[in-house]
Amino acid sequence: MSTPKIVAEVNGVTRRPVDNSPLLSSAAALWEGFALEQYFTPAATEFPDNIKFSGHLVAMTRCKKPVQFFYRGPGRIEQRMFIPDGGLGFCSSQAIERARQVGPSAAFPLFIEDAMMMRVCEESHGGRKVELIQRNGVVDRNLQGLLSAMADDLKAGCPAGRIFGESLATAIAAYVATKYSVFGTRFLSYRDGLSKKRLSDAIDYIQANLRSNLGVADIAAAAFMSPYYFGKLFKQSTGQTIHQYVLEQRLLKARVLLSTSAAPLSEIGLSVGLANQSHFTTVFKRHFGATPRHFRVASKSGAPSDQF
Repeated sequence: MSTPKIVAEVNGVTRRPVDNSPLLSSAAALWEGFALEQYFTPAATEFPDNIKFSGHLVAMTRCKKPVQFFYRGPGRIEQRMFIPDGGLGFCSSQAIERARQVGPSAAFPLFIEDAMMMRVCEESHGGRKVELIQRNGVVDRNLQGLLSAMADDLKAGCPAGRIFGESLATAIAAYVATKYSVFGTRFLSYRDGLSKKRLSDAIDYIQANLRSNLGVADIAAAAFMSPYYFGKLFKQSTGQTIHQYVLEQRLLKARVLLSTSAAPLSEIGLSVGLANQSHFTTVFKRHFGATPRHFRVASKSGAPSDQF
């Protein structure tokens, strides 16, 4: 299951929800069940009539000054509102008969597959299908921060692979299901972390797949849990987020390879799942206080390992 690009049903035809191509797309990121794009919206924009999404859409608007947004749902009169910079909009399967915007902006729509939303919320109280309330112009700094972090990661080329973006997207899915859904999804609280067996299964899976483009859903599946609950309980058990733990394990393995092999630095980075050489150098130095090259030179000269 993957969502390479955002599409919608427009008058019975599946197509992109707007005519222009995205300036930014997560298609190459291979996120499981999520897609994020960026579009430029001109000063006067008419959106296609009778548009409907098969999953859940969370969209953020960035603009220098508030834009006017007009929309009409089935059987409703046209509504007008001013959307501020960072304003958010939500919809699930609700049809939008007509929508238009006055004022230029950048739009960042995040699409969440219905199947992924169900996986995120599968252990929540009640088990009801999530349906987001159709709203526009919502100001929510927490959600804005999460979406901005996803966009920044995507602009940087997702140097950590799938896992960071998917972690943020999973948090967004759980957040909107809790705060902006029709029934107000409630997640149960756990305080004891993962069982020893589930934690062991997850860690074994991570260690066996450090080289691959690990995703949150993959690791959670190894522990037979939903992505959201697994992430929460994993942090309770280890004191680290999944992304932090995987990154640390990759760096530890890279440190061993640097001191025991003559393989090129790029090959070592690739072998531990850090294909972006610049990112590999940056995070290695941040973690150990030396670049991979300097660490290798020091280790060959007999410098004590506890120095790094």
